[in-house]
Amino acid sequence: MTKKNKKNIIFREYKKLSFRTAMYFTGDYNAAKKIASRTASLFYLNHPDEDTEDLKGRIYVTTRNFCYEHFRERKREAKI
Repeated sequence: MTKKNKKNIIFREYKKLSFRTAMYFTGDYNAAKKIASRTASLFYLNHPDEDTEDLKGRIYVTTRNFCYEHFRERKREAKI
């Protein structure tokens, strides 16, 4: 297995984790899809050769933080 294939497999698996986490927090399919894509691309581009030991937890926390940011944006839009 090449390094690129391994990276793509990890990318797909953790994008699924990110999507499930975002669905749990937001309950909105479109928002979860957007958040999962944002999280996955962030890790794919900025952490290319990371060990997968703690990557799962870091993706979970990053997804959660993006969900909180999503709620803050929605709250701000509701006030306008």
